[in-house]
Amino acid sequence: MKRSISYAKKALDGIIEEANKSLSDEAKIEPAEIRTNSDKIMIQYSIECPDIEKGAVLDILDMGIKEYGSSRQVYTPFKRFMDMYEVTMQQKYEDSDKIYTTIIGAGYSKGCVVMTTESTHHRGPHIRIKMETDREIDEDDIGFHKQIIDSLLPVATNIDPKKKFTGMGIAIEEDHSVFDWDYLAGYDRLKDEIRSKIVNPNLEKEIYAKVRTKTRIRPDQVGYNCYTFEGKPGVGKTDMARVVAAELGYPFIEVPLEEVVNRWYGESEKIVSNIFEYAWALDKAVLFFDELDTLCGDRDGGMHEVTKRVTSVIMKKTAMNTMLKSTVVIAATNRWDLLDEALQRRFKKKIHFPLPTSDDLAAIYRHYAKQLSPDDIDQLVSISDSFSGFDVLQVCEGAESYFIDDKDTTKAIPDIDHYLRAIDGVKGIGEPKRKEIGFGNRE
Repeated sequence: MKRSISYAKKALDGIIEEANKSLSDEAKIEPAEIRTNSDKIMIQYSIECPDIEKGAVLDILDMGIKEYGSSRQVYTPFKRFMDMYEVTMQQKYEDSDKIYTTIIGAGYSKGCVVMTTESTHHRGPHIRIKMETDREIDEDDIGFHKQIIDSLLPVATNIDPKKKFTGMGIAIEEDHSVFDWDYLAGYDRLKDEIRSKIVNPNLEKEIYAKVRTKTRIRPDQVGYNCYTFEGKPGVGKTDMARVVAAELGYPFIEVPLEEVVNRWYGESEKIVSNIFEYAWALDKAVLFFDELDTLCGDRDGGMHEVTKRVTSVIMKKTAMNTMLKSTVVIAATNRWDLLDEALQRRFKKKIHFPLPTSDDLAAIYRHYAKQLSPDDIDQLVSISDSFSGFDVLQVCEGAESYFIDDKDTTKAIPDIDHYLRAIDGVKGIGEPKRKEIGFGNRE
């Protein structure tokens, strides 16, 4: 028991010391207090906060009404009392009219608990973390406390994640009026796969959870919100991620990793860590890392030291994100084989974006060249082998430019000849640049 207490004290104080470095002067985490009571170990520490937003803690910890056998546990909202916030858990048993007010559970059956209460020695509102157990403290317990501390840091620092992202030059896209499943022409099988693997599990979490409690030994560990979109440039990876955000109703945050490394050289790992923290502070978001392969080549291939550190941060944060399940993380790569093996394991839910099929190409051409006949479309498709959606867009834009430049008053609209000329031009360019432009199914 003594060894367990010593281990827990040392491990938690190390986590708290590191966390305090990121807090403002108005907020801090006190060292852990650990003591024994009869045959139990009690761990307790507090996070002082300059301004606790009502409901923020409950949202982060995903609390609500839950059923446990014959008992009904009700997690109450914050109650204002003497400039302090109080969170309690109430239990009412079926065979009794009494309500027992106890400590709040945070989703773990091991005894990890969270509560806030009035205390005279605190300067202001605070969150008290408390754990009681009758067994040895193990690494899982310490890891869970680290998860709690990391997830509550944005609340403790009272940050505005939107302002933080803006200050970093990263836009948060919340207007999804343009994006839906019809935005990208064709790709029906790919859309079905993304619905099944990403959208539906996030929209219908309760249904999936119920099924998994009946099929899995440890359903509490089920949940995976890290995905890879893999495919050649121009096949719609970025825009499909936007469609996912639109379908979920989440803000979309695109992170250009290569730019992050170059712009904040020497601080890249801290910036990437902050990006995750700010995304978690939004509660729900689609966090899209573009060009993952440009940053994370295989270690045996001579990975730069900065790249190794950034990769390590991504590994840690995505592991934590899997536990929190608060953010959908999507990484795009043109070369899956160049990714670090550890990252391949982390982003193992891979969705391959193939080049468009003949039917897909026809659908994209019909959208951007609706005046052409079916025979004309078929002719273009027949000579567009290995074209991406971006290539088709370039062809259609090129045809329009040729038509305007020709100044042919006898033609009111581009014809098949303009598109054939444009195809020759695109084939001469070779593989398109990495920047993707939507080739959506919009008028």
